[in-house]
Amino acid sequence: MKNLGEDAICGQLTITGPDSTGEAITLKGFKQYKANLTPAASLTATAVEQTFTVDGLSADDTVLSVIPPSALPANLAIVGQRVTAANTLGITFINPTAGSLTAPTGQWKVRVLRS
Repeated sequence: MKNLGEDAICGQLTITGPDSTGEAITLKGFKQYKANLTPAASLTATAVEQTFTVDGLSADDTVLSVIPPSALPANLAIVGQRVTAANTLGITFINPTAGSLTAPTGQWKVRVLRS
């Protein structure tokens, strides 16, 4: 198994059931991408999804986590992440404050489950 830091798919396994059809589900493994992202400012009292290009993401990937290059500003939080289309990551930021806040620009890590 490769370390996630190597940006490679790690392992593959097949799980059978217990879905209602008894179909086998194949998980191709975990993958970590690194992408330079430049989030826009999150305006006051909003929760808004921003989209970013991350080459290699598949529409079938499930995003497990996104890791910013440094700490988010106080009171800004990530409340959702998903693949919105092939090569496109959606991150929903929430800003409950009375001012605008911006997530850090730089190399973000995106960890996905590939199926």
